Amino acid sequence: MLGVFFYYVKDNKRKLAVGYLLFSFIYTVLYATNIPGRILYRLEPICSKTVTNIVYFMEGLLNVNRFAIYGTRFYKIVNYFWMVIFALPIILFYNGKKGKGYKYLFYLFYPIHIYLLYFIGTKCM
Repeated sequence: MLGVFFYYVKDNKRKLAVGYLLFSFIYTVLYATNIPGRILYRLEPICSKTVTNIVYFMEGLLNVNRFAIYGTRFYKIVNYFWMVIFALPIILFYNGKKGKGYKYLFYLFYPIHIYLLYFIGTKCM
């Protein structure tokens, strides 16, 4: 959804910023309160098999858990989605031109930094 939104507002930085802020806020609130998961959990027993299959599809599409996580708040480490807001300045600085071509550097950087973060998360916590 966000990629399609970026395509349609690529020429208007103000619409892009407002839409991205709105998306980030709504998704963070839905994730923190687990409203979609609670709704899907309550709909499942009263629906037909077809509707239940649609519910499972939507559950996967929205990436929600049917079981509510009670007590989750913005300040806890469990909910980190609010940090997507820090990507907005980088998105706004994009000028539509191809970069210098550090393609293979990023092929190495991405897996290395993921393993490093995994190591830090498992060994230091």
